[in-house]
Amino acid sequence: MNDLKGIPDEQEAVGSEAGADIAARLKAAREASAAFVEFKRAADNLKESPDDPAANLAAGKYRSLLQGNWGRGLPYLAKGSDEQLKKLASGDLASPASTAEQLRLADDWWDYSLTVKPPQQRVIQGRGAYWYKKTLPSINGVSELRARKRLREYASGETTDLLAKVDLTKDVISGTWARSGFTLASQEMQYLYKNEIMFPIEIDGSYELTVAFTRTNGSRGVGVIIPVGENYNARVWLSEVAGRFGGLELVNNKRVDQTGNPTTITPCPIVNGQRYNLTIQVEVHEKNATITAYLNKHRIIGWTGVQSSLWYAKYGQKEPAKKKAIFSCDEKGVLLQQAQFRVLPE
Repeated sequence: MNDLKGIPDEQEAVGSEAGADIAARLKAAREASAAFVEFKRAADNLKESPDDPAANLAAGKYRSLLQGNWGRGLPYLAKGSDEQLKKLASGDLASPASTAEQLRLADDWWDYSLTVKPPQQRVIQGRGAYWYKKTLPSINGVSELRARKRLREYASGETTDLLAKVDLTKDVISGTWARSGFTLASQEMQYLYKNEIMFPIEIDGSYELTVAFTRTNGSRGVGVIIPVGENYNARVWLSEVAGRFGGLELVNNKRVDQTGNPTTITPCPIVNGQRYNLTIQVEVHEKNATITAYLNKHRIIGWTGVQSSLWYAKYGQKEPAKKKAIFSCDEKGVLLQQAQFRVLPE
């Protein structure tokens, strides 16, 4: 069994990274400032010489690769001095209508991205992804596999803010929730039911979900119901029985407070008024899965097994909620302060 003794609070856990993060932001700001100066110089040159290849390239790179504004950047790149970018931009501006041409353009953008360093590489892959998405309804076989693989690879670098997408008129499952700025707060509970709210995204395959929460009173549980593969789900649960148990449930039909659950954490307390970051990674491998959970960057759960050994349902449900993640708590006054999602590459 594991225990949560010595878990640092969220502020302590991230404090050691603050200096590196600030340095990275300052570096990015300096690079962006230098790129803008170069763009301004190129824009001034283009007023006098609109066909200047070097100035068009500089302006096109700034608009497309730095700002991600392809609508404004492509015309510059099509007149620029980089022959490969010129060909790609010209093909893109032609707006190919056939699936074969769209697929070829997507492949060309993606292949070119592999010759470029980050962060521009990801921006270029985004253009390839744009064209891959257009082809999906009409392709199959090897082409479809390649397109979906690359779309998933591109998506794995994106983080989605789920909290901003929550609609309290549609996504509340039970209890009462209120929004205050960027925070959701659990209010009055319904008899026998938890306060639960569903994140409005369909989850498929491997992924990472991070929630930040603070329990302001009480001693009962907080956690997340997570989808695992096509047909199963489980619950990462903390502070069961007033902080005595935590872990992943149901595993082989065992709750976290039952003998035989290999993920049980004891004790598993939550300190009221302290913010916690709970990161859950789900990796799907055909019929198997690996679930890893971190609380304030401290690994608390590591489970690998057959997906069918997992199952969790709300009170009164015969079937688990598939492909949806649900934040759940047994107390009012729990603050949900962050919910971020990203796809993991397979």
